[in-house]
Amino acid sequence: MSKALQDAEVREKLNAQGLTPRGTSPDDLGKAMRLQLARYGELIKQNNITAE
Repeated sequence: MSKALQDAEVREKLNAQGLTPRGTSPDDLGKAMRLQLARYGELIKQNNITAE
C-alpha cells in the first residue's frame, strides 16, 4: 500500500473520494483505528445513536 501511495494519481483518486491516504505501518493503522473507534464509539453512546 505504501508503494501505491507514492503514485500521485492514486493519492488524487483517494482524495477525490474523501479519503486521507497515509503510508503507515500496520501497527500505526491499528493504533489509529482503535483511537477512532474509541472516539466515535463514545459519541455514539452519548447521543444514543442506533442503526436503522
